[in-house]
Amino acid sequence: MEPDAGWGIPLYTTITGTYNVERAFVNKEKFVEKLNEVYVDRDQIKEKGKNSRAHCLKNYDWDSVVFPKWNKLLHEVLE
Repeated sequence: MEPDAGWGIPLYTTITGTYNVERAFVNKEKFVEKLNEVYVDRDQIKEKGKNSRAHCLKNYDWDSVVFPKWNKLLHEVLE
C-alpha cells in the first residue's frame, strides 16, 4: 500500500511529443483548488513530506534497496 504522500490531481489531457514522451496536462482548476487548500493547511504539507521521504527511503534508497538489486541482477547476468 502506498503512503499518503501526495494528492491526485485529475488530468486534462496528454500529448505525445518528441521521442514518444507522453506529457500530461493537469486540470488547472483542480490544481489551483489544491494549492489553495494546502496553503491554508500547512500541516498537510508537512505530513505528506514526511510520508514521501519515508516511502522513498524504504523503496529507493541506494545502499539498502537499489544497489543490492542491481548487484543481484548483474551476478545473474554474468553467470
